Amino acid sequence: MNLSLDNTIRTARSFALIALLAATTACISYEPAQLVPAVTLSAEEVNLIASPAAAAQVDFGVDVAVNESDSLFNVEVLPGVRVRSITANGPAANAGIQVGDTILSIDDTETNHPDALTLLAQSSRSDGRYLFTVQRNTLVFEATVIARALESNPPPLSLYRVDPLATRAGYRSQLVEIGADSIAAVQVVEILPRSPLPAAGIDVGDLLLALNGVYLNSAQDLITRLNREHELGDAVRVTRYRDGNLADI
Repeated sequence: MNLSLDNTIRTARSFALIALLAATTACISYEPAQLVPAVTLSAEEVNLIASPAAAAQVDFGVDVAVNESDSLFNVEVLPGVRVRSITANGPAANAGIQVGDTILSIDDTETNHPDALTLLAQSSRSDGRYLFTVQRNTLVFEATVIARALESNPPPLSLYRVDPLATRAGYRSQLVEIGADSIAAVQVVEILPRSPLPAAGIDVGDLLLALNGVYLNSAQDLITRLNREHELGDAVRVTRYRDGNLADI
């Protein structure tokens, strides 16, 4: 009798578990998540930093690349940029930076893409001093890099980057001050035929600060995230800055 009762209880529990799983499955949605921007700022905090002339560029004596993980099974882009080569006796070498180091920021401006480093090299200053935050293995340290003016012909100047698939538009990285911080935002410089941007209220000259609530750090960052994280036709949200006004599009 006790055994029969135990079997009855086990059967009842099994049916209850199956019913719970069925109800839970019915609540799961496999539709793409529509993220709401978490960026909160006022238009008065945004200040577009004009790009100086090419003659004002400085040289850090370092060549960098996107900081990708070393895992063959889980390749992802990590914060900062990886030092690929160092100019002998150059500014970065004299500051103690080595090949393989990761540059996390320069003067509190995050450098999550090589374009950010290029922008900062165009913002020359009188003393030529830049404070680099660098990671080497598990150690994070600061290094003062005294940049030098470019004495020879400057390297090819990147005009803008094109996204021919997702948004059919061209974008340029642009330094922006938000309060006390500087970030590399994205400016729309060209709209190609059949681009979805005009219908969404985005025009040439507009500045895009964030995608799905996460700040952008370069034009390439916008293009990469759109094509890697979304399918064609997905709805995304961007934070647009135009004529002193902010809007979530």
